[in-house]
Amino acid sequence: MPPCGMVNDITLNGGGCEAVRTSADSLCCKHEVAEYLKVTDRTIDNWMKEGLIPYFKIGRNVRFRIPDVLDHLRRNHLVG
Repeated sequence: MPPCGMVNDITLNGGGCEAVRTSADSLCCKHEVAEYLKVTDRTIDNWMKEGLIPYFKIGRNVRFRIPDVLDHLRRNHLVG
């Protein structure tokens, strides 16, 4: 699956999401961010609660921009 920073349209299907990839400025769902970062959905939930990754809340839905998430992680978290 390509990086979801290229998501243009998201359709929710029974808790899952499908995306059409066309724009780097588009939004992706929590599951896609988890897949991209190779972590679980629960880890993404924890990171959201701790303020470790930026996200948008749209009604009951949560959306992310992969470039924003990666930039935030690079600027604010050290490895080592």
